[in-house]
Amino acid sequence: MSKYEDLLIKHDYIDIEDKYNLPGNFKGFYDNDVILVDSKLDTYQKHEILAEEIAHYKISAGNILDQSNMLNRKFELKARRLANESVITLQGLINAFNYGVQNIYDLAAYFEVTKDFVLDTIQHYKQKYGLRTHYGKYIIEFEPLIIYKDL
Repeated sequence: MSKYEDLLIKHDYIDIEDKYNLPGNFKGFYDNDVILVDSKLDTYQKHEILAEEIAHYKISAGNILDQSNMLNRKFELKARRLANESVITLQGLINAFNYGVQNIYDLAAYFEVTKDFVLDTIQHYKQKYGLRTHYGKYIIEFEPLIIYKDL
């Protein structure tokens, strides 16, 4: 079972539809307690888009389509960051490296997302924690991405 399917099952209390072609450049959409995910996307893209739309479900209220409004942009950024942290956790990064993952492409395959999503997540963590952070018995350096046990 894919991580996308796992996410669908975990959030089965939300009405999620992924069988429609969405208009324009929409990849996902949340409104009136319904999440739509574009059917044209591959499974990795669906996984990351669904994670972001679930974040909108949790934090957004009303229509935030007008991105010229600063508050709407903040909601969009907050949802993206929540999606990053929910899909690629710090513990998940440690698990991936302990599993033998050695590069961005392997990370994308491990988490079943696109390379761009991995890079966006690492950039988010860099902004949040700086160049490194301690997590449990590990030190995670974000540039370059290196994980090692703290002595």
